[in-house]
Amino acid sequence: MDEEKGERQVAVPAPSTARRAVGGVGAVVFLAVAVTLQMAPDLLEGLDRAVVWGVGVLGAIATTAATLIVERRLSAGPGGRALPSSAGRPPAELPPYSRRFTGREEIMAELRARFRRFPRSGVRRLLARPAGRQERAARRAPLVIVVTGAPGTGKTQLVTQIAHEVADRFPDGDRWVELFGDRAHDAQGELEPEEPQPSQWPAMASPRAVLARAGLLRRGTASPGDGAPTALRPAPRRPERVLVALLESFGRTPRTDAPLRELKTAWRALTNTRRLLIVLDNAKDAAQVEPLLPNGGRCAVLVTSRRSFADAAFECERYELDGLDDGEGVALLNKLAPMPPGADEEERRVRARIVARCHGLPLGIRLCGGVLSRPGVSAQELLADLDDVSRTPLLHASGGFAEVIALSLQQCRPRERLLLRRVADTGLHEFADWSAAALLETTKEEARGLIDELHARSLVAFLGRDELGVRRYRLHDLVRDALRVIEPRSVTVSPGELASWSRQATEEAMGRLLTCYTWLAEQAARAIGRTDDFSTPPVAAPLPPVALRLSPPGRPGAWLTHEIQALRTCLRLAEEYRRWEDGWRLARAIAAMCQNRRVYWRDWEEATRAQLRMAYELGDRQASGMALLDRAEFTVNQGDYERGAEYAQTAQTIFEQLGEPDPRWLARSWRALGVNLHRRGDLDDGLRELSNAEKAFAAAGERWWRARTLCNLADLHSHQRRHRRAQALLRMACTLFRAEEDWEQYNKARLMLAEVLAARGRHLNAWYMLTEARRRFEAAGEQWYVARCLRAMGELETGALRAQYDACDLALNPARRAEFDRRVQARVEKENLRFGPQPQTEREVLWERFSDELRRPARRWLGEYWAVREFEFTGKRSGRPPGWRFWRAERSVEEEWSQRNRLAMLERAIEILERIGDVWGVCRTKMSLGRVLMSDRDPAQAIRLMSEAAEGFAGLGDRWWHARAHRVTARALYDAGHHQEALEPARLAYEAYHHLANHTGQIRAQTLLGTILLANGDLLQAATHLRGAVGKARANGEDWREMEAHRLLQRLFGDEQDEAAWSSPAPGAR
Repeated sequence: MDEEKGERQVAVPAPSTARRAVGGVGAVVFLAVAVTLQMAPDLLEGLDRAVVWGVGVLGAIATTAATLIVERRLSAGPGGRALPSSAGRPPAELPPYSRRFTGREEIMAELRARFRRFPRSGVRRLLARPAGRQERAARRAPLVIVVTGAPGTGKTQLVTQIAHEVADRFPDGDRWVELFGDRAHDAQGELEPEEPQPSQWPAMASPRAVLARAGLLRRGTASPGDGAPTALRPAPRRPERVLVALLESFGRTPRTDAPLRELKTAWRALTNTRRLLIVLDNAKDAAQVEPLLPNGGRCAVLVTSRRSFADAAFECERYELDGLDDGEGVALLNKLAPMPPGADEEERRVRARIVARCHGLPLGIRLCGGVLSRPGVSAQELLADLDDVSRTPLLHASGGFAEVIALSLQQCRPRERLLLRRVADTGLHEFADWSAAALLETTKEEARGLIDELHARSLVAFLGRDELGVRRYRLHDLVRDALRVIEPRSVTVSPGELASWSRQATEEAMGRLLTCYTWLAEQAARAIGRTDDFSTPPVAAPLPPVALRLSPPGRPGAWLTHEIQALRTCLRLAEEYRRWEDGWRLARAIAAMCQNRRVYWRDWEEATRAQLRMAYELGDRQASGMALLDRAEFTVNQGDYERGAEYAQTAQTIFEQLGEPDPRWLARSWRALGVNLHRRGDLDDGLRELSNAEKAFAAAGERWWRARTLCNLADLHSHQRRHRRAQALLRMACTLFRAEEDWEQYNKARLMLAEVLAARGRHLNAWYMLTEARRRFEAAGEQWYVARCLRAMGELETGALRAQYDACDLALNPARRAEFDRRVQARVEKENLRFGPQPQTEREVLWERFSDELRRPARRWLGEYWAVREFEFTGKRSGRPPGWRFWRAERSVEEEWSQRNRLAMLERAIEILERIGDVWGVCRTKMSLGRVLMSDRDPAQAIRLMSEAAEGFAGLGDRWWHARAHRVTARALYDAGHHQEALEPARLAYEAYHHLANHTGQIRAQTLLGTILLANGDLLQAATHLRGAVGKARANGEDWREMEAHRLLQRLFGDEQDEAAWSSPAPGAR
């Protein structure tokens, strides 16, 4: 049978040489035509686009067919038989390709574009488009791509993926070189380990066990603290050893003791004409990579490293990796641990939170995917483990970040290790160079050098300079958590270094940091606003180390914004390390800054709580009294007046019991008590306490504190509708603040004055004042006061603003002089009709009199802004005719005073207050917004907002504003004609006020309820409540309130009704 088969094979006629030649030439010609057709879009740009692309598609089809034919012929051996597939195959050393690789689409696309300069192997190289001049010049040097990033970002996996995709462009093979792995003592080399591959992860019980299993510690040796020999550490591979291994892989036999220059020359000569792909993994730095670069322009090098390679002497393209985005991270997790059948939306949300806990790092996601793929492990359970530092697989699983960071710490210099550990112990999210210097008790210059080195290792992120010019840095959250769980013995530190990791050394470092932050916070607090420095504080002021050369913050508001998280952390450190003195002063400074700027309300609250706790720990009564006053200041701003009054009364008792009480501290306690009593609704008691405080401050010569107390008194009188008295008190306060040159408090007093002017009906004056104050607060960045200005401006009535502006414009605008004269003439003629013709002199007197009467309201509506009349109403500011200015004013009225703009102002105020955490302010502004919506014919939305405000005040414990919110809601509904809807909030207001010691509020609520009952036709109930209001008003000397209720009774019973009928107390009146 074999003979017959052989005979049959011999009998097949072989093709002639001529036929083979013709076939080969024909195939080549066909291939050339196909390639030409494929390049039609570049060669035939002038022709019709459809024709060009049609020819290109035809060329692509022909090229594919030609490639298959020609490759088959060229790969055939003698007699047309194919060569064995293993013949001449170059070595391939790449790790396995991963089908689970996810994301990095943009970087992968850029890398693919960079490798297009290398033609594919075989006939495919003929299909590449001709290279341009610049591309041909670039091919003279090897392509070097460096992929950098922090541990766990997936640098090695990315390089592996792209290497597999482009391997066919390098027919001479690829080489994978691990640049980390030599053994060296502590003094030699530096560690730059990449995250371990999953196949290399050992079982992990502790960081020290990981190091031992990885062969990084000598077996049977003691810990470094016991004086044992130093462990052999993994170190970067020396370039000489790497070159020897590379040359041997190509059959060369270099001398093992050959110098680096000789080995580098041999390597470059070998690679000059080859087409190689070389991957250098875990490079220490550019100096380690430079001798390993090939010489041939047809070679490519892929490098992974944690350093940036910014100092590389050779040309390279750098790509820095970060975490995956949310979508890519969830996709990778689902590949590693597929979603269970029937998974709901909650499962997807939990998985997204798992990815967020991993910060998008592929290493962390792979660790979580491995845990989640185990039977019986749910995503919710894994999420709970991630939130617990003692159980999170990100740190404690084999191959986790604790192992990676422990290996990195081994080769850091001792001071670098110590800095990382101390920053991690503080818990600071961000830190500056000076804070690092304080932790190490060194200079800022040395600390900056250490931080720069850690940044080069991708262990510290440089955030840039803030607006104050301070360098800011950050530890990655996973790095910080890993540093907390790693013990110093696990990284084999030397015995001398171990002492600096002790508890005592750490406490001293934290003390230096707290001292610096306390000093800076107190300097910033003094710059932001006045503090009560009546006497020597009970706790001595700390002084920062001289070597740090710290200076007070130049822009304290911006400094507070940047450092608020650090200040919050320092309060925790003060309690953890029992630094009560520093903590008390720091908490007091934080509370003062937050109070003056009305920002960070939660931090303000926590600072007052911490100050009180630390005062008790100190056992100092004066410190306790001062802390109680600060606590009372916060609670009154949050509506908890009961507790605020309790804090103030306790502080007053403490100050009275001191050996020689300072009257100024007693005055402060009276002031705090008066404000809380006023806000609680006890207006009479509040007035008494505030008046006592004002007199005490005046007697002590404390003008600043007297001015603040005058503002509190004005607020109380304003709520009692004594607006004229409130206006006088606020003008006095402005005078005192101006004398003290405290322009910030001056502007705040002016804001209150504008609100009082609006309550007196002088809307235009209030508008100008609020506009000026708002502009100043916006320039200073004081958003709480900006919101308050917006709220007050939104409360001004559009109709009143237009009427007052028109009256001023009529009196002052020359363009309207004819209209002004006509109105004066009309009044003169009316006077003549009443008393007969008047002589000329009398007519002139009448003319002056009526002219003055028309101009007099303008002075009232403008107030102190009377001086701007020449610019506002005459057009002199712009140089345009007066009429143009009036036209602009009319447009301004329509735009700025319109209902729509008022609503926008109030909505923006709510947005600002919500952002800074002022819940009370949000409720207060919702009341104003509801009133404007009520006038805008949207009662449903208005009732909803005002009900939310009332419930919000109740939730805060503010009973007075809870009652007031119901009363304002009822009044707004009544004024809008919704009498039936107004009845329920009126009843609620009546009940709420009768639980307060606020007789004015009781009278107003009962009068309003009687008015609404009268409008609804319930005459008997209306008469009962109106009689009760008259009796309370008469008993408390509220004449104006008595007259108001009297007029309503006259409407009910008529003008002739007996006084005894309406003045007798109502049945059951309280």
